[in-house]
Amino acid sequence: MKLSFEHAYRPFQSGQSATAADLRALEAAANGLLPADYKTFLLKANGGSLRPFAFELEVPGSDFKERVHALDYLYEVKEIHRRSQLKMAPALRNIPPGRLAIGTTVSELTITLNLRVQGKDQVEAWVRDTFNVWGEGANRTVVPVADSFSAFLGLLRDLPDAYVSFWAGFGKDGETATRITLP
Repeated sequence: MKLSFEHAYRPFQSGQSATAADLRALEAAANGLLPADYKTFLLKANGGSLRPFAFELEVPGSDFKERVHALDYLYEVKEIHRRSQLKMAPALRNIPPGRLAIGTTVSELTITLNLRVQGKDQVEAWVRDTFNVWGEGANRTVVPVADSFSAFLGLLRDLPDAYVSFWAGFGKDGETATRITLP
């Protein structure tokens, strides 16, 4: 199943392509292999905004009441390194163990990719608490969204309650979005 999207680099993205060397470095830093579908996406798009961009998800047992979420943007490789806190000691990280931060929603969920044996390659939503390390305070909620990155992309829709006016069509040069097709 091929999926087509409008793709745009946001102004805070570099607009630079990811390379195979970038992906090997990310895998080495994360101490885990990236799934093939996610590598294909990074090599083709290296993050940015996608349209359609909305998905439905209920976060059980939480004060988080939103059910429709708008994907703000997916991180480029350099931002994945930073947001996943790969240079920090594991005991000091607030990101759930064995995950990479790969994007964010308008509702401030972090989209993660699970690299652990259990749940391998799942895309999840992390209700982040940036004030506490993982497992302390409110920083303990991760909800599975899809079994793979491709399955996650397959969930994205234009839904009526999904902040339609938020998404903007920025291209690499600040102009329009481009069309991409992903396997």
